[in-house]
Amino acid sequence: MNLLNKTNLYFVGVSLLVFCVGGVFFYFLFHGIIGRDLNNKLHIRKNYISKQLSKSDSLLFFQQYSGNTVNIRRQTVVDTTQEIFSDTTLYDAIDQSTIHYRQLTFMTTANGQGYKIQLRRALVETNDLIKGVIALEALLF
Repeated sequence: MNLLNKTNLYFVGVSLLVFCVGGVFFYFLFHGIIGRDLNNKLHIRKNYISKQLSKSDSLLFFQQYSGNTVNIRRQTVVDTTQEIFSDTTLYDAIDQSTIHYRQLTFMTTANGQGYKIQLRRALVETNDLIKGVIALEALLF
């Protein structure tokens, strides 16, 4: 084996290692950025829902048409200091499939009435986006 072949073999090996480590790092970085963006959007929606509930309780009737993105229930005991972010999976009867959501659960009071609110945003697009980026990186290598 001549020197040029050995050099090329080392270069391909080091390049593969760098791409694999960089791909894993890029995946976690991208996943974190998307997660923070989803949490930020859920906080914006939380503020909007709280303002709307203080104006009128008509959102209680809207939730059945929201496509699993809003769930509002009246509560007698309210803890407004607690906010819970979680990931959940719900069954969509129209598509007959399960959909993954990022969920924010919190409690609020409006006009003397307590509410427990669950806000959700679908994770489907973000997972497809991450898979696309990984496929693109593999193609680039």
